[in-house]
Amino acid sequence: MGELRSAVFHVSRFDSVARSGELPTPGSFDELPGASDAAARVRGALTGLGYTVSGDAELRSKELGRRVFDFIEEGKPDDVQIVHISSHGEPADASHELYIIGSDGERHREAGVEAWVREIEDHADKRAVTLFVVDACYAGRASELSWQVARSTTDRLPRAIVLAATRWDKRAYEFYLSRALAEVLGSPKEHLDILRTERYLPWETVRDCVDDVMIRLDDGATGQRPRWTPIGQRLLPEDFPFFPNPDYEPPTPLESVKAAAPAGLVALMDAVDVGHFTGRATNDRVQDGTGVGLFRGRHRELESLSAWLDTPASEDSVRVVTGSPGAGKSALLGMLVCAGIQPLRETTRQVWEHVPHQARPLVAAAAVHARNLQVEDVSSTIARQLDLLSQDRKAMAPSDLVTAIRTMGQQPTIILDALDEAADVGSLVSVLLLTLVHARRRDGTRACRILVGTRSGYPWTEIAPLLEAIDRDQILDLDRADPAILTADLHDFVHDALGLDPRWARARPATRAKIAHDIARALVESTTTVDLGRAANWGAFLVASLYVDYLRREIEPTDDTAVASASRHVPTTLPAVLELDLASDIKGSRRRTLTAIALGHGDGIPARIAAIIDSALSPPSDVAPEPRDWQSAIDDVRFYLRSTGDADGTNLYRVFHQGLTDYLTSTLNPEDSSRVLEAIISDRTTKDEYRHWVTAGRYLARHALDHAADAGRAVELLEDTELLVAASPHAVRAALHETARQPRDIAAVYSASPLDVADPARRRDVLSLNARRFRLDDVADKLLSHPDRPSRFAPRWSTGSQTSQALIDTLTGHTSTVAAVACTTLDGRPTAVTASHDDRVRIWDLTTGQPIGEPLTGHTNTVYAVACTTLGGHPAAVTGGWDRTVRIWDLTTAQPTGKPLTGHTNTVTAVACTTINGQPTAVTGSKDRTIRIWNLTTGESVGKPLTGHTNTVTAVACTTINGQPTAVTGSKDRTIRIWNLTTGQPTGKPLTGDTGDVTAVACTTINGQPTAVTGDNAGIVRIWDLTTGQPTGKPLTGHTSDVTAVACTTINGQPTAVTGSKDRTIRIWNLAKGESVGSPLTGHTNIVAAVACSTIGGRPIAVTGSRDATVRIWELAMGRPLGEPATGHTGDVYAGAGTTLNGLPAAVTASHDHTVRVWDLTTGGPIGKPLAGHTDGVYTVACTTLDGRPIAVTGSNDRTIRIWDLTTGQPTGRPLTGHTDSVTAAACATLDGRPVAVTASHDHTVRIWDLTTGQPTGKPLTGHTDSVYTVACTTLNGRPIAVTGGRDHTIRIWDLTTGQPTGKPLTGHTDSVYTVACTTLNGRPIAVTGGRDHTIRIWDLTTGQPTGKPLTGHTDSVYTVACTTLDGHPIAVTGSLDRRVGVWDITTGRNMATFQTVDQVRAVVPRSLPEGPLGILIGFGHEVALLSWEPE
Repeated sequence: MGELRSAVFHVSRFDSVARSGELPTPGSFDELPGASDAAARVRGALTGLGYTVSGDAELRSKELGRRVFDFIEEGKPDDVQIVHISSHGEPADASHELYIIGSDGERHREAGVEAWVREIEDHADKRAVTLFVVDACYAGRASELSWQVARSTTDRLPRAIVLAATRWDKRAYEFYLSRALAEVLGSPKEHLDILRTERYLPWETVRDCVDDVMIRLDDGATGQRPRWTPIGQRLLPEDFPFFPNPDYEPPTPLESVKAAAPAGLVALMDAVDVGHFTGRATNDRVQDGTGVGLFRGRHRELESLSAWLDTPASEDSVRVVTGSPGAGKSALLGMLVCAGIQPLRETTRQVWEHVPHQARPLVAAAAVHARNLQVEDVSSTIARQLDLLSQDRKAMAPSDLVTAIRTMGQQPTIILDALDEAADVGSLVSVLLLTLVHARRRDGTRACRILVGTRSGYPWTEIAPLLEAIDRDQILDLDRADPAILTADLHDFVHDALGLDPRWARARPATRAKIAHDIARALVESTTTVDLGRAANWGAFLVASLYVDYLRREIEPTDDTAVASASRHVPTTLPAVLELDLASDIKGSRRRTLTAIALGHGDGIPARIAAIIDSALSPPSDVAPEPRDWQSAIDDVRFYLRSTGDADGTNLYRVFHQGLTDYLTSTLNPEDSSRVLEAIISDRTTKDEYRHWVTAGRYLARHALDHAADAGRAVELLEDTELLVAASPHAVRAALHETARQPRDIAAVYSASPLDVADPARRRDVLSLNARRFRLDDVADKLLSHPDRPSRFAPRWSTGSQTSQALIDTLTGHTSTVAAVACTTLDGRPTAVTASHDDRVRIWDLTTGQPIGEPLTGHTNTVYAVACTTLGGHPAAVTGGWDRTVRIWDLTTAQPTGKPLTGHTNTVTAVACTTINGQPTAVTGSKDRTIRIWNLTTGESVGKPLTGHTNTVTAVACTTINGQPTAVTGSKDRTIRIWNLTTGQPTGKPLTGDTGDVTAVACTTINGQPTAVTGDNAGIVRIWDLTTGQPTGKPLTGHTSDVTAVACTTINGQPTAVTGSKDRTIRIWNLAKGESVGSPLTGHTNIVAAVACSTIGGRPIAVTGSRDATVRIWELAMGRPLGEPATGHTGDVYAGAGTTLNGLPAAVTASHDHTVRVWDLTTGGPIGKPLAGHTDGVYTVACTTLDGRPIAVTGSNDRTIRIWDLTTGQPTGRPLTGHTDSVTAAACATLDGRPVAVTASHDHTVRIWDLTTGQPTGKPLTGHTDSVYTVACTTLNGRPIAVTGGRDHTIRIWDLTTGQPTGKPLTGHTDSVYTVACTTLNGRPIAVTGGRDHTIRIWDLTTGQPTGKPLTGHTDSVYTVACTTLDGHPIAVTGSLDRRVGVWDITTGRNMATFQTVDQVRAVVPRSLPEGPLGILIGFGHEVALLSWEPE
C-alpha cells in the first residue's frame, strides 16, 4: 500500500449572507461558525491514524473545486485518500447534482461532488481509492449516483465512495457527521474494539458506528442520518483500507493458523493449551504457539481416543467424553484436535507431542465448539470445514449435511465440544447428532465418526437419548477416574505449572513438590465426597489451574509461612478460587466487570454493552460514579476471559468457563436483570423517546430479547416494533416460542410470511405490510412512523385474504406437493413426518421447525401416504406410493426396516396404523380397489386383501368398535366401508348418502361412541356413528371445493375435526355441535393436500401439507379473533389498471379466481360486488371510457374478452370471441376517433376490437412466433401504435391503422418479454419492457434502438411495469416474481426505491393520491394493497 493522504476543507464565511431577521435569498448563505472546529476534529483524528493531512479553509468555489481535483490527480494508484468537505451544499436546478458552495457564495462546475467521483471512477486504474466525507446539506445526492451504483452491482468495487451527512432532500445540522467521524476514529478502541489481528477497521463497521454516534449527538432533535454509497457486495476490511487499526499486531504463528481455519474450529482451539492459565496481564492462555504445553494426566483416555482415531473406520464410530466443569473435556478434545487436524498439527506440535497422540493427522475432520450455537450453526460449520458448501452458499441445514456426508469419498471425523452449552441441546441431539450416529453410506458402512464432549446427567437430561443410543464402553466419564492416577496427574501439572514462574522455579524443589502434593490430594479428596448425580462438581484440573495462577501472583515461594498456609487452605471449587482472587477487590469493580461479561449471551458480549450492564449493576449512590475506562477494566480481569471476533470484526468477551459464568450470575435476582434491561433500553432511547435498535450492533440484534427474557420481560420487548425490525429473525422466533406466542398481534404479524431477508429496511417493509394485511394499523403505524425508516414507501391498506393468526411456522424443504402428513413423538419432542410428490419422506421437529436428518429415500416415485406407529419400542413411519410398495422406516435411525412390502397391484393411496392381537399393524388402500393388512413386525401380509370397493380406495382410518380393531375406508365409489380387522370381514353395509367421491376419513369418539368423519369431492364433511352406521347431524358445509384431508383432535375438551381442501383453506369443526369453529385458516397458496394433529407445549396444533410444497403449523385454540383482515381475491392477482370513478382514484384488478374487482384507492374498500362472468382465470385488464362512462376490458383463460361498465358493475354487450387460446394482455387506444381494445394471446396473435360495436377491426396481427404476453398502446409520429412482447424474446411495433408491423422486431431480451409500458422521454415516445431475464429495458420507438443499458436489480422475472410522471420526470414502476416493487428514474436509470412484499408481484398501478404522494396499487399472491411513496 502507498501513502495515507487526506485533504480537509471547510468554508465558514460567505460573501452573500442573509441579513439578520430576513429569509435567505437564492445565492445567500448563513455563516457556519462550527465548520472550523469540525474540520479540526477530523484533521486530528486522521493524523492519529497516520494520515498526512493537507487542505485549506475559506476557498472560493472554483478554487475549492480545483484544489480537490489537484489532490485527486496527485495521488498514486496504491495510495489511500480521504477528502473531507464541510460547507453549504446546493443541488443543481435540473440535474440535481450536489455542488459545494465556496466562500464567494457561488457554486462552480469544478465544485460538484459527482464530478470528483467521476474523475476517479473514469480513471480507476490511475487513481487512488478515495473516501469523500461530505458534511453539507443535501449531501445524500452524491452518495447514490445511478451510474456508479449500476457499476457496483457487477464484480467491480467502486474506487470512490461517499459518506454523506444527510439524505437526498434533508439539511445537515451542527456538523454531526464530522463530529461523529472524529469521535469514532479518535477513540476506535472505545467505540469499535476491533480485533487486533485486523490490519484495518472495517469500513462497514466504522460507517455503522458513525451512524449510531450521529443519533446520539442529534438526540432526536432533527432526525438527521447519514447516507453512503451502496456497494452491493460483501466487503473485506482490506477492500476499503481507509482506517488503519491502531491496535493492530501481526498474528502469532498459532493465530495465523486460526485465521485460516474455519470459524467453528477457532473456539475449540482456544481451549487447547492449559498453559494459558500461567499468565494474567498478558493473557497468555493462547500463548504464541511456541511454549511447551502443560497438559498433564488423562493419559489413559488420550491413549484410548488416539488409538480409536488412528484405527480405520468401523462400526465402532462414536465416543462421548463426559465430566463435570473443568474435568478436562475441552483440553482432552483440544489435544486431539491439535494433533489430528492437518492445519494445526505442525504449528501446535509442542502442545501435544509430549503426551499420547495420534500417529497421523485425520484425513477429513471438522471440530466445533457448540457453546450457544443453534443446530443449523453447527451443521453449517461442519459443512464449511469439510468443504461441502459452495461459494455462494453460507449455510447448510442438518438434513442436507447428513446427505452430503453420506456421499463423501472418505469417512469424516466430527469432533463436537460443549454439547451441553448449545443453544438448543435437545434439537442438536435429536436433529443432528442422533441422525449422524445412525447414518450409513450406500455400502452399509457408518457415514462418519463422532467424538463429543459434554456434561451429562442432571440437569442435562436432553443429552440422555444420545447416551442411550450408544454402548456403555463408548462413554468416557472423566469424573470416574482412578483417584491415585488423578492425584499423580494433578501433582505433575501443578509442579510443572509453578515451574514456569521464575520465582517458583528458583524455590527449593521440596517446597514446590510439597505444595503440589497438597493441592493434588485436597482436590482429589473433594471429588470423592461429591454426589456426582446432583451436586456441582468442579473439575480438579480447572481449579488447580486457577489456584496455580493465584500462587504465582500472590505467594512468595521463600515465605515458608505463606506457602504452608496455601498448602493447608487449598480451595477445591471454582468459586472458592475466584473469591480468593477477588478478596482484595474492595470496591467490587472487578467482580462487577466479570459479572457484566458473564451476563452476556452467545459467543460473548462487546465491551460497550458490558459497560452498560456494569453501570446497571453498580450500587446506587447520590454521587455520580466516575466514568470507568472499560478497556482497562477488561485488561484487569483478562485472565478470566476469552475473546473472539464477531462478524463485523469487533471483539466479543466471555468468561472462559461456563461453571464460572453460572457462579457469577447465581446471586443476581430478577430485579438485577430488569435493571440491566432498562440500562440497555435507555442507551438506545433518544430524547424524543424513540428507540434506535437498527444501529445497536450485531450483539443486541441477536440477544436483546435474551436479556429481556432474563428479566421476565420478553413479551414487553416483543411489543417494540423497532426491535422486530433490527433483531435477527431467529431470535424473534425463539422468543415467541418461549412466550407461547405472546403478544398475539406481534406473533401473527411476524409469522404471516417467512422473514428471509437480511436487510432491516426490507424487514420493515414485510412487517408493515403484514400488519396492514391483518388490519393491525397501530402496529403498522409504529413501524412506519419511526425516524429510522429509510424508505419513503408506506403500505396504506391491504387485503388479508391469505392471512391467519393461527399460523405458527412455514416449513420448506420439499420440492413438490406435500401429499401426506402424520405426527408422532421422537425423543420426547413433537415431530411430523411428511410424504411428497418429490419421492421423499421428511421428518420435522415441530418445536424448532427444522428438518431432522436427511430425507428418507427409497420410493421410486410419488409418496402418497404416511402413518406413524411404534415398532420394537422405536417410533416408526409407514409409507405408500406410486411405486405400489409399502415401506417401514425407523424414525430414530432414519433407515428402512426390512424390505418393501409388496402385494398391491397399483398405487398405494392410503395407510393407517393400529394393533391386532398385540402386533403392530398397518392397513393400506390402493388404486387396485383393495385394502391390505400388514404385520409390521414380520413384514408379512395378514390374510387376503379386503375387497368390496369398486373404485380407488382413497382413505383409511383405524379405530376400535366393541373391542374389535376396525378400519374405516373411503373410496371414489362414493361409499364408506367398515372392516373387522381380526376377521377381515366387512361390518354392516357400506355407508352411503347424498355424497360425492369419498376423499378423506378420520376416526374419533363422540360421547363415548366410535365415530368417523369423512370428506368428499363436493366439499362436504360428514360425521358417522360407526355403531349404527348412520350419519350424525347435518352435513358440515363451508369448503368451496373438494375436501382433501381430515384429522381429529380435542380442543378444550371438545371433539374436533380439522379439514383441508382444494379451496386452499383449512377449517376447524366442533363435532359435538356440528358447526365450524372460527374463520377458515388461510395461507397456503395452493391445494391443501394433507392434515395431521399434534400438540406443542400442551397446545393443540394442526400440521398441513400442500401443493405449494410447504408444510405449515397452525395453532388450533386461538382465542379471540385478532384484527379484521379485509377479504379480496381468492386466487392470484394477475393484472391491474387505474381509472377514476365519481372523481376519485380507483383501480381494477383481475384474478385467477375468475373475478374482476374494483377498489377505492382512498379507503381501500371494494366498490360494488366482484365482476363475475369469466369461467376461468382473468389474466388482464385495461381501463378506458365508452360514451363518457368508465369501462374495464378484461381477458381470460376462457379465451374471451369482456367489457364492464364500472359505474353499474354490469357487463356491456356479449363477450368478444375470436382468440383460440388464452387472452394474456389488453390495452386501450383510440383509432379513427373510436375507442378500441388491443388484445394479445397464447395463440400468437394480436387483435383489435371496436369497443362500441364489439366487433374485431381488421385481421389478426401476426408475426410473433410464440405466445404474446403483453401489449401497450401509444402514438408514433401522430399514428396510433401497439407495442407487444412475447415468448419469442422480441418486442414488435404495430401500426394500428394499417395493421402492419413498423420496422423490425426489437431484440435484446434473452428470454420471454412479460410486460411493456409506454411513455415519453425528452419528447420522444419510448417503451419500457421487462422479462424473464430479470432486466428492464428502455426503447426509443422512433429508432427502434435501446436507450442506455438494461436496468438491473430484480433477481427474478420482471412480470409487470407501468409508467407515470413525477414532477414532470418520467418514472417506471415494476413488479417482479422476486416479491419486490421497484421505482426507476427513466431519465437516469436510477433505482429510486424498492419495496419488499411477501409474494410474487404481478400487478402495479401507479396513481396520484389526493393528498399528494404517489400511490401504487400492487397485486401480490391473492392480495391487493396500496403503497404510498414520497420520493426524496
